[in-house]
Amino acid sequence: MRTHRRQVLVTFAVAVLAFFISPWLVPNRAFQLLATVAAGTLVWDAKNIRRFYRSLFSIKSFELTERIGGSWLLRVPQLAFCAIIGIFLVGILFSPIDLIWAYNVLAVSLSALAICLLIPTFHRASGFIGRWLQGLPGALRWSIGGALMVALATVQTAIGHSVQFVTDWDAGMIFKSAAALATGEASTLDEDYYSMYPNNIMLALVLKEYLTVMHALQVPDLYLSAIVANAVVMTVSVLLTFLVARRMAGYAVAVFAMIPCAVFIGISPWISVPYSDTLGMIFPILLVYLFLLARSSTRPAAVLALWAAMGLVAVVGFFVKPTVIFVLIAAVAVNFLTKSIKRDGFRPIAFAALSTVVALAAFFAGSTAIKTAETNSGALTFNLKDNDKEFPATHFLKMGAQGLGGFNVDDVIETKAIEDPSERFQNGIDVYAERVGEMGPWGYVNFLFDKGKSFLGDGSFFAWGEGMARKPVDLEAKDPLSVSLQQYFDFTGSDFQFLRSFWQAFWLVVLLLVAAPFLLRDRRLFGAAASVVRLTLLALVVFLLLFEARSRYLYMYIPFFILLASLTVSAAMRRVKAVEAAETASPPPSAGFGQQPVRS
Repeated sequence: MRTHRRQVLVTFAVAVLAFFISPWLVPNRAFQLLATVAAGTLVWDAKNIRRFYRSLFSIKSFELTERIGGSWLLRVPQLAFCAIIGIFLVGILFSPIDLIWAYNVLAVSLSALAICLLIPTFHRASGFIGRWLQGLPGALRWSIGGALMVALATVQTAIGHSVQFVTDWDAGMIFKSAAALATGEASTLDEDYYSMYPNNIMLALVLKEYLTVMHALQVPDLYLSAIVANAVVMTVSVLLTFLVARRMAGYAVAVFAMIPCAVFIGISPWISVPYSDTLGMIFPILLVYLFLLARSSTRPAAVLALWAAMGLVAVVGFFVKPTVIFVLIAAVAVNFLTKSIKRDGFRPIAFAALSTVVALAAFFAGSTAIKTAETNSGALTFNLKDNDKEFPATHFLKMGAQGLGGFNVDDVIETKAIEDPSERFQNGIDVYAERVGEMGPWGYVNFLFDKGKSFLGDGSFFAWGEGMARKPVDLEAKDPLSVSLQQYFDFTGSDFQFLRSFWQAFWLVVLLLVAAPFLLRDRRLFGAAASVVRLTLLALVVFLLLFEARSRYLYMYIPFFILLASLTVSAAMRRVKAVEAAETASPPPSAGFGQQPVRS
């Protein structure tokens, strides 16, 4: 008891000392907080942290590197993705792009180091909570989960309300259109905008139906009701992240994943922007969850039904954010490439082909149904089939080859001025080729490197960076709680830089963990579901390197980054235990965090 009391006192004393000394070293509040926690934890959990890093970076650890099995068509792209993230991470650390909200590079880097030191303690606590959850009755476990999800959605709504305002870019346009239709102030969507960007029609019409119900219930603040819907969708995405992580690697990994989920989804100003980047978050992670269910099912009819569901989810997601299609393509590829005629025979290959046909049939049937519903909605003043004003993909290709690849109003004006669709399409190619030609091969490589650093290197995901960020906004919420929250979540708030540094430090650690499997080879890091996630993100990164790019375009995939980071920590723990087992000549354990994964 006396020893324990002494340890508590020493831990507290070191934490207090770090709290007062850290601002002298680097005057940054995020670093001060993380340095205080890390210093206290280093004392309290010193043995566990020392054991973890000593074993992980030992020679024996590298000797235990596993050969990744499976098709090289799966293996090579995934390792390439890890290498790409690693290269960009080095650039972000040593040559960061000056984003709209600058941060103290030294403070953030030291804060990221402090988070890395806390990882062994985080996973130890996650293991304890995971085992406790696993031992609870199912009904009680779901009750606890439900209560936590309600609490999360409530916190998100409070944050969203505190900084709510209708933006002056696409998100605001869609809300104002939906609200006008819902209240009867308008009967049709704005033809000029929606004929150029018809991909936003479905989101506007779905939001209109929701706001119509809210208006009928006499809800006074329709924008706040949209924020509530946003919070619910993001909270369900967190729940799905937990369920996917549990199926992939066990309860403890799922619990660990909730830490970055809380940082990036739980407390983000993006909650106040009900748009495709947030409302679309549910689709990629839901597709992976359905993929896991299909992989674990032994009934052919159930498997086909799940692939049909994947096709329907993918097409709805596609009409919200087209990049969702990458998830379905990756799932189909993995479903084929994890099978072998030599090993499994022809029948599994044929069934994989049938599953693909079912998914594609559901996708195209859903696409037809959505387009028909849009046409028959009565909200359009133009014919979707004969729409000759839509901006082609090549427009976004040419925008992706200037500045840092973001929005360019001059390009929009130029594209809009071209009346002939074929000329508009060709203009995008010609301007892209001209811009790349002016850069030259090496110049284009440097351009892509800077562009990648800009959209991969922002832990706030360009929060407050669109449109209105060029000028302060008079926020509507004036209640005491909202005014307090605005100091942290409004970019003009006195404590915004604290959160900005906090997000950035955590994001650097997530990127490090995502890149780590290039060196930390572990077969379970490259399982079927993890392969779908990695291939999707590889396609997304390549797409954003070529086309228009914003850091917020990554935000709906934040559950994917969190999953990969959490799996890396699990693999690191397995490696540590394997090293210790080898050193004591005992058989290594079979699962990370000291428990068996749920079947996936």
